[in-house]
Amino acid sequence: MQTTRYRGLIAELRRAVIIIGLCLLAGIIVGQPLAGLVVGNVAYFFLLFREAQEFYRWLEGKSSTLPEANQVLVDVAEAIHFIRVRHRKTKRRLQQQLSRVEKSTSALADGVVVIAEGDSLQWWNAAAGEMLKLEAGTDSGQAITNFVRDPTFLAYLDAKDYSRPFQLQLTAESTRVLQLQVTQYGGNERLIVLRDVTHVTQLEQMRKDFVANVSHELRTPLTVLKGYFETFEGISEMLPPNVAKGLGQMSMQVERMNETVEDLMLLSRLDESDTLKTTALVDLSALARRVMTAAQMLSAERHEFLDEIEDGHRVLGVETELYSALSNIAFNAVKYSPEGGAIRFRLRAKGDKLSFSVKDEGVGIEPKHIPRLTERFYRADSSRNRKIGGTGLGLAITKHVLLRHQAEMKILSWPGKGSTFRAIFPRLKDSIETVDQSSARTNVGASAED
Repeated sequence: MQTTRYRGLIAELRRAVIIIGLCLLAGIIVGQPLAGLVVGNVAYFFLLFREAQEFYRWLEGKSSTLPEANQVLVDVAEAIHFIRVRHRKTKRRLQQQLSRVEKSTSALADGVVVIAEGDSLQWWNAAAGEMLKLEAGTDSGQAITNFVRDPTFLAYLDAKDYSRPFQLQLTAESTRVLQLQVTQYGGNERLIVLRDVTHVTQLEQMRKDFVANVSHELRTPLTVLKGYFETFEGISEMLPPNVAKGLGQMSMQVERMNETVEDLMLLSRLDESDTLKTTALVDLSALARRVMTAAQMLSAERHEFLDEIEDGHRVLGVETELYSALSNIAFNAVKYSPEGGAIRFRLRAKGDKLSFSVKDEGVGIEPKHIPRLTERFYRADSSRNRKIGGTGLGLAITKHVLLRHQAEMKILSWPGKGSTFRAIFPRLKDSIETVDQSSARTNVGASAED
């Protein structure tokens, strides 16, 4: 095994010994052994130099013959040839795979774009070319922001938070709406999948318009009915008992329908935009205490309330929307908690976040229902909810309000052990700096005392 591996080297050593040995022998015969040794080495290295030149010519493809006398170079050439053959096979296989990928992506209805560092376009399929009006011959290497000029898209790319897809309308004149999902891989390379969601967006807008119009049309007759029922309540003593009872039940149902219409109209207004057009500083600590006070009034002393609300926390937002969102969480805790149960209100800062939470000791929610609780009209237990009342829109409103305030809602619940609803807000930078400075002063003071 070893002999086969080193056969070229052994043959070359044998050749060197023969050449140098013959020259040394000739030198000894003429009485100049050192000169013979020098001549032998020079002759051997000259021969190696010529063979190396021929080998480089063969490597460059300028010669088809190898110096076959040098077995070492022959062995190297065989190894190189083997590597070349393997490389060609690998390259051919990769080209075939790339060709299949290009064909398959070309058949996709969704657009696929690959961008490199600097947001430069590297490759795209036919669908992406049609959506973004890209030309294969001229647009490769250009920045994708030359074709998608929405500033919010540039901010989305720079933020490098691609957990949510980005939706955009290419031009103000166009009705076409695209949804972009970005995936980062390798170094700074990104894969963008574009999907035409124009039809879905139009359907969603039709739904929003329908809900808004129906709610508006229902509001007037409900107001008229409510007015009549309030009038009849004033003369209920003059009416037969069965008529008075019927009018009372009808009044309750009208009131319930009116609440549903009001919530639908609020949702319609929230649906108009995912961002707030105007904001103001809101004292979240004071707002949380207002919500807790309202929940205590609804409870009518049937529950124990625990106040763990920290003072001095503020957020940017719309106070009326925030009150609606937080009160929905609080009122649900009151409705679903047994009499005598404890309800804890907590507001505290943690890092760059503010967390408002309401924890109850109610019936709890099965895990399978939690992901759908913020859907409109979704009820985990329809029979129990009918007894308790409500429109089924409260948590949907809360979710929309929190999204508009760059906040999120988390729900923890265990059947029979109660629930915790948490609203997490981004904390104002000046509040973080103030707290950090206060902490620093406290630490300095403590060190001085020590």
